[in-house]
Amino acid sequence: MTQNALPDSSRRVETLLLGIILATLGFCWIYRKWLFGHFDVVFGNEGDAQGMIVVLEHWHHVFSGATPNWRSPPFFYPEPGVLGYTDTSILYALEYAALRALSFDPYVSFMTVLATLSILGFAGFMRLAIVDFEISGPNAAVGAFLFAFANMMTMKMEHAQSYCAMLLPFVIHMTAAAYRSRGRLHSIVLGFAAGLLLGLMLFSAYLISWFFVTGMMLTAVFLLILFGPRRTYLWVHDLLTTKRYAVLGLAAGLAVGLAPFFYTYLPVLLQGRRRAFSEVREFSPRFADIVNIGDINWMWTKLFRTLGISDLTRRPRAEVSLGYTPGVAAVCVLFMIVAWRRWCKNAVALSARDTVLLAIGFTMITYWLLQLDYNGFMPWRIIWTIFPGAGAIRTTFRAQIVLNLGAALIVAAALDALLLQGYNVGRARIAAAALAVFLVAEQTADPASAFSRSEQLAWQSRIPAPPDGCRYFYVTPKPTLGGSGVWGQDQTEPMIVAVMKQIPTVNGYSTWSPIGWNIRHPADDSYPQGVRDWVTTRDLKEGICGLDPRGGQWKIGLP
Repeated sequence: MTQNALPDSSRRVETLLLGIILATLGFCWIYRKWLFGHFDVVFGNEGDAQGMIVVLEHWHHVFSGATPNWRSPPFFYPEPGVLGYTDTSILYALEYAALRALSFDPYVSFMTVLATLSILGFAGFMRLAIVDFEISGPNAAVGAFLFAFANMMTMKMEHAQSYCAMLLPFVIHMTAAAYRSRGRLHSIVLGFAAGLLLGLMLFSAYLISWFFVTGMMLTAVFLLILFGPRRTYLWVHDLLTTKRYAVLGLAAGLAVGLAPFFYTYLPVLLQGRRRAFSEVREFSPRFADIVNIGDINWMWTKLFRTLGISDLTRRPRAEVSLGYTPGVAAVCVLFMIVAWRRWCKNAVALSARDTVLLAIGFTMITYWLLQLDYNGFMPWRIIWTIFPGAGAIRTTFRAQIVLNLGAALIVAAALDALLLQGYNVGRARIAAAALAVFLVAEQTADPASAFSRSEQLAWQSRIPAPPDGCRYFYVTPKPTLGGSGVWGQDQTEPMIVAVMKQIPTVNGYSTWSPIGWNIRHPADDSYPQGVRDWVTTRDLKEGICGLDPRGGQWKIGLP
């Protein structure tokens, strides 16, 4: 990375003002229905978002001392360690639990956590771009907008785990600061902080963090190629000698951060859990999805529907509509072409920063190409088979959320290059400003899905306390319908009741389910027998009762 390049005092005000303006615009646009709708909107759906809120509420009970076993949330009862079946969201829980302790309700607390992450992502990107990539303040602010408020982030609001990506600039910045530091203790502390944060991110939101780690590994490979043998040798020698304290600090912090990860997930791993490759294929992107901006982008959706790019018929909408907006993609490609031509002419003449950005660009392209289906052959199958942790991932295109950090850095650097290399300063500024406005305007998407906080709280208030003798419960067969009816809602509703009423349920919804648990769909004819089988095999002889969540009726005994 490059040396510290904070702007002088005369430019800091300009940078700060533009940053505040763009951050405010992006924040108010994405969160407008929440901010200006009496804080009633909750991003996501009543399946995935409610499931995450259950986990966060469980952490609130853990931190307050109401729940002694942090690895066993009150679902899939009495299976132990079921937190290992899903993302733990521990980093989200720190702010969430504090807000709950201040008497904010679960939904306001959840949305506030997402809003905080968006602001942190914007600020962290600006710091990373200015200090570590020597990008000017105004263009760093544009890049921060493209990172924190990107079209793809709006598409992924229904999967709030994706917002853990907003912490990635801090990991990279602290790592770079540790590398630059000349003080032994300072280098160790910064490296430790970066490693600890990365480890806790893996513990909080596995997919995003796994994509980041593998993306960095691939970028390192491209860097070794672009630097050549001599520069690579000097870099590695530097890491092992003068920069060894940064490496040691990073490794130590990562080890500490990963300790709870292995404690939670190793038992699940030892059960042999992994995704079938047919699931990976089902969620895999097509070639044109690299610019698939979905069906809610104000600028591009109509055109792309005509071209067939945004046709989401019978496709997993929230998993394949994660492409770069066309302007961002075009700028990245042009920057890479120019940088590649300069490298081919004289590799040494290409600055270290632009070499890093070129390597990041190659990583973005390679990651996309690995996921495509080539007449029945998917290169990703090799990764799925041999690479540690890949078997737990089916939605590979979510890597775009991580790779967009690289795209935003490339765009910001390209805007700087346009200003610096223009023959006419005035025209160059106008061109750069016009391009920046266009790139920002491309991100005008609506939130993909949302539900009502007031409706949720009203529904929960109508559920009476469980009857005497009821110690755990199941959803009664063929329950009353309500809500949006999204996939998973029939399981997340009893989970919400369980965590709010603090009474465990045998129902549940997560990435994995316990072995022998066969009560997935309460509307199925086989569901009552599945409940009876689960209760019998788990020796739950007394205290069982049923609940119709939407009907608000309790029933003593088995179905």
